[in-house]
Amino acid sequence: MFSLLFIVLCRCPVEKTGTSWVLRASAEDIQKDVDYALEQLGTDYIDIIVLCRVPTDIPIEEVVQNMQAVVQSGAILNPLKL
Repeated sequence: MFSLLFIVLCRCPVEKTGTSWVLRASAEDIQKDVDYALEQLGTDYIDIIVLCRVPTDIPIEEVVQNMQAVVQSGAILNPLKL
């Protein structure tokens, strides 16, 4: 008998502005993108959220707090920074 395991992964929001990409890591942006992903995927939670880059316009401590707020809301099971 086979069992399938699916892990749902979401990265923090990025936006293309002109010729560059901007990491949007405010609490509102992260929550908005997580909510959108949950709706599109038809699920109640995301297994892992990934912060691919450290934003230059927001202190890293604030970004971590913003990600933690979404984790505490129950929408994300495991935060992961690569």
